[in-house]
Amino acid sequence: MSAHGPLRPPGSGRGTPARFPPARRAAPTTSPLGALDSWRSRRRLRTVAAAILLVLAAALFVRERLDTTTVHVTAADLDEGHSLSSDDVREVEVPASMAPPAALHSWPEVDGRVLVSAMGEGEILTASRVVAPTDSDSDAVRTVSVPVPDKGTLALLHPGATVDVFSATSTTDAASNQLLAAGAKVKEVPHDSHGEMAGTVAIQVPTAVAPAVAAAAVEGPVILIVAG
Repeated sequence: MSAHGPLRPPGSGRGTPARFPPARRAAPTTSPLGALDSWRSRRRLRTVAAAILLVLAAALFVRERLDTTTVHVTAADLDEGHSLSSDDVREVEVPASMAPPAALHSWPEVDGRVLVSAMGEGEILTASRVVAPTDSDSDAVRTVSVPVPDKGTLALLHPGATVDVFSATSTTDAASNQLLAAGAKVKEVPHDSHGEMAGTVAIQVPTAVAPAVAAAAVEGPVILIVAG
């Protein structure tokens, strides 16, 4: 031991405080309560998201229900040529997106119209399925089947369509493409076993010109001009 007292390590004198490196912070740890709060937060977010989706779905459903239109449907099975009355049809509300473009929405469009083809119960009435009644009796018209080889023309035809019928052959006393019948009604567009158009149509023409139309159809295809 020194005569001047005990030895001190360098820098440990009273006038000079000892320097030690700063203590390192401990890495943060997640407590069980913190993990539980995080899980609850995620669960709340999922619940809120599900609620928002439910509200959106309900809004779309209500909008679809509100966007409806009135159509007329057959109340029973009806035959071709049937004249419609109030006992034959009923009004129903359907989503507007389900109504055919040519659906009949008002009663005057239906009253007294004649079916151009048979319809089953519950079918929606459209403009192509009915024709206006004629003032003359049924003996004033005849149904003639004519070939239509042109697929473009055939695609435009449907029951109830109005066509003008022309001869496609020339005659000695008349020009070619002679008008045979104006304002004829398409009665039926037959289909083959595969659902394809058969290439012929049945049209209703005045009785007086029916023989000329039939004869022209035997000689070759006639020309049909769709009115409108």
